Amino acid sequence: MSARPRVTMHASELAGRRLLVLGTWDMRESALASWAELGIEVTLVDQHAGERDGPAARRLELNVWDNAAPSAGRLGRLASTADGVVTLAEFCTVTAACAAQDAGLPGPGSTAAMLARDKIALRRRLAATELPGPRFAAVRDEHDIAEFFRVNPGAAVLKPADSAGSTAVFQVGSVAEAAAALPRALRWSFSGQAILEQFIPGPEFSVEAFVHHGATSVVAIVEKATVPQRFVEYRHLVPAQTTAAQSAALTRAAESVVGALGVQTAVVHAEFRLGPDGFVLIEIAVRPAGGLIPDLLRLGLGIDLYGAQAALAFGLPPELRRSDGPACAGVQFVTGTGTIQRVVSSEAFLEDHPGVDRAGQLLPPGTEIPELDTNGTRAAFVMAAAESRGALCRLLEVSSIDLAVRMGLTPAMAGLGSDTP
Repeated sequence: MSARPRVTMHASELAGRRLLVLGTWDMRESALASWAELGIEVTLVDQHAGERDGPAARRLELNVWDNAAPSAGRLGRLASTADGVVTLAEFCTVTAACAAQDAGLPGPGSTAAMLARDKIALRRRLAATELPGPRFAAVRDEHDIAEFFRVNPGAAVLKPADSAGSTAVFQVGSVAEAAAALPRALRWSFSGQAILEQFIPGPEFSVEAFVHHGATSVVAIVEKATVPQRFVEYRHLVPAQTTAAQSAALTRAAESVVGALGVQTAVVHAEFRLGPDGFVLIEIAVRPAGGLIPDLLRLGLGIDLYGAQAALAFGLPPELRRSDGPACAGVQFVTGTGTIQRVVSSEAFLEDHPGVDRAGQLLPPGTEIPELDTNGTRAAFVMAAAESRGALCRLLEVSSIDLAVRMGLTPAMAGLGSDTP
């Protein structure tokens, strides 16, 4: 099945404009392709810019991670020649927001970007505005952990205060478990801090939205599935299986969080869990979702989220219109353990699974995957659309298991891709 026609926004107004992209990441090739189709002149600045695939008018190798403190003068000169500034990498969101702000260009605002990057500051801001959230505490040592569990017994989540990609995220139930996991969580934190939060056990969803001059417009709600105990995301589905009341509640929750952070103009990715008292924010990012969610929205809804990101950066409100398409679409990541033995031909694989729209290998032969402990251990993916949710889930599970076997891995998630939330 081929992708649905993409809806372009202000195509004639976007062509010829100059977009400065400060930082990119894996699985973002479709962003560069989308911007090229729209006629946007892209300058990609990244410490590995020469290694990234996809079309770009200009590439500059420079470390623009938030903790790298690149030359403000050099970034200022680059931004002064651009019509908009964006990022495709979580670790560059503050750098991009500051560059846009300093150049007088649209962006989320430096304060909003810093709050979204720092999970401790984020929780404190939401608590100060009386938005619902889990009980939490900043932790650096076992004393902090013991104090948290003294006041908050029960299941909790320990994670770095400022990392991403589900890296070093642990579900813990005691002081001993949290203390054992703390060194790894701290190792993955730029600030040397971790955060402990009350565990929210309900289903997980993400809200994909854009903010234009502080006004939030929800584009889609994505249903997410994660590896038990470790929170690695292995499947995304649209549309999410929510009631009208739940969708409305998610929209209100996203709007409230955006308002609390003071986001000005940006594409926003916000993750929520449905707890006993309603939806609770898990994390938020002021950039497009990762994990191929923008590609999924294009396949399932005909929406070009990367085109929307560019339009916003240029000061234009995106005009998003869903195209007629399949009843549902999804992406499932190959989750398996062992050592990858071989490269699998996408063409041959797709011939054997005619319902699959796209498939790709993310890790090379020789890569050892002892356990699923970060999104970076996802070895490959399959993406498909179907006329029923059940048929889609079965197709995703069967094809992802076959792809794992062809790569030489032992499938780890067999049975979890079924048609159940």
